[in-house]
Amino acid sequence: MSHTIQHTDAIATACRGIAMQISNHALTQMKQRAITGSTIHYLIEWGRKAYDHKGAVIRYFDKTRRIQLRKHVGASHVKQLENQLNAYVVVSTSGQIITVGHRYKRILRN
Repeated sequence: MSHTIQHTDAIATACRGIAMQISNHALTQMKQRAITGSTIHYLIEWGRKAYDHKGAVIRYFDKTRRIQLRKHVGASHVKQLENQLNAYVVVSTSGQIITVGHRYKRILRN
């Protein structure tokens, strides 16, 4: 089963009306790990892609993507999100968010 999340928080006003399919597991992980919908949106929109070679895509912020995000949304907004910039999201080939979490190790790209 999956849910559709709508971005309605004040920080994500630019994201209004954008919906994403999210699994129950990902929804639970978002709540447990305090990762907001706006962070998920920014990861999908601006995050670096890494393929897991199992059919899913991992999105995360590396240094370059953090700089691009800062230019797009503003330094003050990125400062508010600073504790969530080490987050990642795993998206299936169908576009459904499978899981989310915080990175503690480097994501290997190849």
